[in-house]
Amino acid sequence: MGCDGGTIPTRGELVKEKKRDVKLDPKIGLDAKWKTCKLSSAPLKEPVVACELGRLYNKEAVLEFLLNKAEQAPAHLEMMEHVKKMSDIIELKLTRSPDYVDVADSGFSDRGNSAWCCPITSLPMNGFNRFLFSRKTGAVISERALKEVPEACVDLTDPDDAIIMNGTPEEVAELWVRMDARKQAAKAAKKAAKKAAKSMPPPTSRAAGDRRTDTPPVTQATSGNAGKVGRPAKAMTINVPGMEALKKIRDIPNVKGDPRASKVLKSLFTSSGSGSDGKVYTSRGGAKW
Repeated sequence: MGCDGGTIPTRGELVKEKKRDVKLDPKIGLDAKWKTCKLSSAPLKEPVVACELGRLYNKEAVLEFLLNKAEQAPAHLEMMEHVKKMSDIIELKLTRSPDYVDVADSGFSDRGNSAWCCPITSLPMNGFNRFLFSRKTGAVISERALKEVPEACVDLTDPDDAIIMNGTPEEVAELWVRMDARKQAAKAAKKAAKKAAKSMPPPTSRAAGDRRTDTPPVTQATSGNAGKVGRPAKAMTINVPGMEALKKIRDIPNVKGDPRASKVLKSLFTSSGSGSDGKVYTSRGGAKW
């Protein structure tokens, strides 16, 4: 039955002991929520965005997810079903923590601090302190600052715009209900505005049978027939040469006798190149040579 050949069994091999419960370090779970992207599990790096459920993502990861949605895993599609476009996420305005030490660009601090903090109370954003952000502006502050110094939290004056970051399952469910109600209200308002725009008559519409045109009013005749209405007379133009043009034509010099004129120019006014026939020629203007 075993234990032969000089084998010495231990107590653990002979007596069954109750298994001890393995306790995980809570800081590991907080680091996964507050220091890594919910979608890609990569360390958070600015620009950091958040959805209306309070989850944190790298903006680059969300953009890549929306561009390659057909290649994503079913678990990611289910987790991101409420994010259909970039307008469904909010870019956060984070305040850099002054005492944060980055270890080899890994995104984690060797002193347990967070890369970001509250701009009012300087509390680190590491999961031990609750944080909120504004859905409209993306401003991030701690819940403690909102309770103790509410006048300094001008971006979170409306409770409906305040979104808790990495909240409990009950808080996430409440945020989902608020998000769905907001989207339904926006869709109904858009539909009502579109229906109202269709029901409005066009501004330039006229009654049926109205034959009015945009022609100018008919003017009355001023000469001869007073009181009668007539159509406006059309302007007529006749191309008649002016006196100055006639004078220039009469003052044309004798081209034949001009020593500066070329033979080609003289041939236009004579019957031959030399013009030795003795005849007199007259141009259209009346000049003789």
